[in-house]
Amino acid sequence: MTDIPKYVVIKRSIKQRIDAKEWRPGDKLPSLKQLAEQYGTSVGTLRKVVEQLVDDDVCTTRFGSGIFVKSYSNQGFWNKYQRFQRLDGTIITAYRIELLTFEHEKAKENIAHELNIACGASVIHWIRLFYVDNLPTGLDECWLPEELFPNLKYEDIENRGKGESLYSTYEKTDGVLITAASERVRGGLLTPVQANLMHLPMGTPVIQFLRRSRMVGGHVCEFRIGTCDARRCQISIE
Repeated sequence: MTDIPKYVVIKRSIKQRIDAKEWRPGDKLPSLKQLAEQYGTSVGTLRKVVEQLVDDDVCTTRFGSGIFVKSYSNQGFWNKYQRFQRLDGTIITAYRIELLTFEHEKAKENIAHELNIACGASVIHWIRLFYVDNLPTGLDECWLPEELFPNLKYEDIENRGKGESLYSTYEKTDGVLITAASERVRGGLLTPVQANLMHLPMGTPVIQFLRRSRMVGGHVCEFRIGTCDARRCQISIE
């Protein structure tokens, strides 16, 4: 017999159902009464579960409307992971993005390790160049397990609406909701390949963040390396 509290078991089950796309981002969940009947427990227990799902950034409640799976799309530009700032601390909200590459490839050992997938598994690999104040300033490189993003295409990223979060694109194409991430920050110098992509001198000082993004149930679904010119920008970690 398990000693895990009932509300914990139910919360895990709801997260698994969201990851399985039974409920997609923005979908309305059954009422507390209906969920209580499904799980054979009290409405009070389900109320506690929902409170924790809201605290975990998985669900949101709307007075008089019900319980909904959280969505980047439904909340406009909701992206708490924006990291680049100018050196004076002002947040960079306006920038131009150029999608340089979008390709399908086999995961190398280091990428497979970051994504917790088998070496050689199929991944989507894309690179974006950021221009701030009309100057090339940041490089965004990302790897996604193709198994989780079978519908994502070049056009989905390239033709996003103005101010639309990339994570809302993930929702629209494949129903993937990112709710958590772990990050590391490091300094370094531009490599020859990066220098060529950013149109900057080789050896330019840079700051990088390495992010592993997770789905509702904690499964890693994205590995990203963000690189910025340390002479013009800094990275904010809050």
